[in-house]
Formats: sequence, structure tokens, C-alpha cells
Amino acid sequence: MEAKELMSSRLRQVVVLLSIALLATAASSHAAAVLEVDTPSWDFGKLYAGSQEEHIFTLRNAGDAPLVIDLVRPSCSACLGVVSGDRRIAPGATAELRVSYVAKQGAEGAASAYVTIQSNDPRNAFLRVTITGTVLPLGEQPVLVVDPSPVNFDLAFVGMPARAVLHLRNAGKQPLTITKVLASGAIRPGAGPGTLAAGEAGEMGLEILTDKARGLAQEWVKVQSNDPVHPDLLVPIYGYVAEKPAGQPMVGVIIVPVGNPLPLPGTGTSFNPRWELINGLSVPVQVTIPAADGKQERQTVLPGGKRQIELSEESEGIVVNLGPAMKR
Repeated sequence: MEAKELMSSRLRQVVVLLSIALLATAASSHAAAVLEVDTPSWDFGKLYAGSQEEHIFTLRNAGDAPLVIDLVRPSCSACLGVVSGDRRIAPGATAELRVSYVAKQGAEGAASAYVTIQSNDPRNAFLRVTITGTVLPLGEQPVLVVDPSPVNFDLAFVGMPARAVLHLRNAGKQPLTITKVLASGAIRPGAGPGTLAAGEAGEMGLEILTDKARGLAQEWVKVQSNDPVHPDLLVPIYGYVAEKPAGQPMVGVIIVPVGNPLPLPGTGTSFNPRWELINGLSVPVQVTIPAADGKQERQTVLPGGKRQIELSEESEGIVVNLGPAMKR
């Protein structure tokens, strides 16, 4: 009797073990990768011919087995899809699919393309994301012009304030938006105009960090905008940063030209309308700009200060007075 009960108990244990093994086998046979994408389409809006736009799709493995991206295939030469990082995605993990579209000349009008993602998802081995938008012809786009370029701030002194100005203009037929301004280490850009209407001009001040430059300064400013041809316009900034003699203050008054001279038609000569005066004295100086009609413009420059001086073709020079009877 005991032997029969022992055999029956062992038989039940074998049946339970077999059942567990069969269930585990069945569960493992149903484990599968499931590819999901955060959005099935991307509308890039309006692009001018010759420009490019990029979008990031998020791919997710919603299954319980590793997802393997075997191939990413665009439908045309205007678009490109690349998976960032590892193409093997663990259950619950995500990856980025970067898709770019190049608006080509000759393909103006409504645009449509797609990118096919091939994976080991047994239910959807070929998943598509679509790309739509409109390609606009060149000639209607915003055009960023910086004049003059390069910009020359001429002479500056270590430890003394120095500035330059970027003159920006929209030479296109659509609004121009300045999206970002980058600069090299010795340049600090000021606030820009933001958006310029067609034909509108604006200015952006630049501070020269004279404590970070010595001698010949070769700096730059990069203006990023929605100009499709020059979305990253690089403007060189040149000048010279001089050091004062050790232990001695700078003395004297220095006047240097700013920017490029303007040619005078029919004379073979040029005229520089902008100058900068640097007062290295310990007392204020008075700047007088006499004109041919007898009028005079006066400005006062404090010790260690700078002043931009604007001349016209009627101006007869620049006179700097230190007191009523002294002239330099």
C-alpha cells in the first residue's frame, strides 16, 4: 500500500514538472519584439529649394523580446534615415531615428516621401513613416546680408571698452528671422533685431573683450537665420588690441577710423564718415566738428572714455580741445 502511494506521489510530481516545462516552452515561443513609433508622419512645412530640415522619430520596443532594426530604407534620394546608437533595442527601451529631407531645385511644389523600417517584429516587419511638405522656389526666400563683412574694429587697448556694430539687412522677399548668434571667445554679441521684414535693416552691437585678446585680433561671429542658402553666416571680426606700457597710464588722445571708407564718385578719393576718439588723458576733452556752413557740433569725452564721431561731406575735420586755449 505504501509503495503504491509513493509511486502515485512521484507520478504527480512528474506531471507537475512536465506541466511547468510545457508552460515555459509555450511562454517562450510567444515572446516577440513589437516596434512602435511615436508618430507615423512628419510634415516639414515649407522649405526653400536647396535647404534641408531634420526630424527625430522615437522608436520603442513594446514587446518582451529584443527588437533588431535590420534596415532603414528611404523611398527617394531627397530623404535619409539613420538610427542613432545600437540597432538592438531591449524590451521597453527606445532609440532615435533621424530623418532628414533635402528640398531639391526642380522639385518645387507638394512633396511626399517615406522611410521604411525593417525589423524582427513578426507582426509588422516593414513599418513606414511618411514625410510631407511643400518645396518653395528660390528667389522668394529671405536673404541675410551683412555689410561690411569682415568687420574691422581697428584699434583697442587692453582693459578698455571696445565695440563694433554688425549691420544686418534682409535682401529677400520673405521675413528674415535671426534664430541664434554665436561668437568666438573675445566677442560678446548684443541683442539682435530678431525679425527683419523684406528690405528692412537692423544693427547688432558687439563688445570686444579686450582682456581676452592681444595684438592682431582675428575673431568671428556666426549669425544663424532662416536664410535657406546661408543658414550659418560667418562674419570675420578683425582689429588690433594694444597693451599700455607696464606701470604707466596711457596718455594722449587717439583718433582712429572705423569701418571701410566710402568712395567719392568722380574724384578718385574716398571718405571715412566714422571715427573713434579715445581719451587717454586724466581730464575731459571737448571734440568740435566744424562744418563749411559755419555750424559746429561739440561733444565731451571723459577721461578713459571713447566716443564714436560721425562726419559728413561738409565736415571740415575734427578739433580736440583741452581747455579754452589748448588744442591737440
